[in-house]
Amino acid sequence: MRLQDKTAIVTGAASGIGWATVQSFLAEGARVSLFDVNAARAQQLVDTLPDAQRPRTSIHTVNVADEAAVSEACEAAVTAFGDTQILINCAATQTPAATIDQLSPQDWNEALNVNLTGTFLVSRAVIPAMRRAGGGAIVHTASQLGSVATPGFSAYCATKGAILQLTKAMALDHARDNIRVNSISPGATLTERLRTRFGSDQGAFDALGAGYPMGRLAEAGEVAAGILYLASDEASFVNGTELVIDGGYLAQ
Repeated sequence: MRLQDKTAIVTGAASGIGWATVQSFLAEGARVSLFDVNAARAQQLVDTLPDAQRPRTSIHTVNVADEAAVSEACEAAVTAFGDTQILINCAATQTPAATIDQLSPQDWNEALNVNLTGTFLVSRAVIPAMRRAGGGAIVHTASQLGSVATPGFSAYCATKGAILQLTKAMALDHARDNIRVNSISPGATLTERLRTRFGSDQGAFDALGAGYPMGRLAEAGEVAAGILYLASDEASFVNGTELVIDGGYLAQ
């Protein structure tokens, strides 16, 4: 019960790594506010939880790129469970594959607004509550593509690289507040987004698996385990760092 009686917000909570993180946090005793643009999907997932865990959840419809919606949801989360002690920024979007000269300004802006500005807005809204709570932990979701690029995804790569630098800057700014800020950088992870893109788990592996020394792709729960570590007191002296969970991809 590493998060017993802790209060947490998880963005992008209704799918993939976000949902795996919610499940992990609940199993470790936390109270979790789920932020997602698809609240109906979040409710469907919460309904599958054990009876003892469901009362420790609250669901909030949030577009993380909308400052007013973020502020309202963060206030509602505090009303539900008290001052937030843990924030996990998982919400993200990906543009259609295109080179810069083919990428529309609308797609570029959406990637920046959700992936980067959304991370900023939620963090900005939560930090006052963390100060009141005496400190806390923030984990931003970056990517292996924050360190290396892949063709056709310049906007995504740019936002994830920026998140790595945002993590370091925030860690320095808020260390004296007893707020730790770290990031995770997953490799390709078997989530709904990847299945939609490639048609199935096997399709995703066929397209991407050869790039991974371990000969497979990540499971969402494996990434959530890293998030849990960074959010817990076990990582009490870990600040401003990137935890890479990529099966050795960046070691090549």
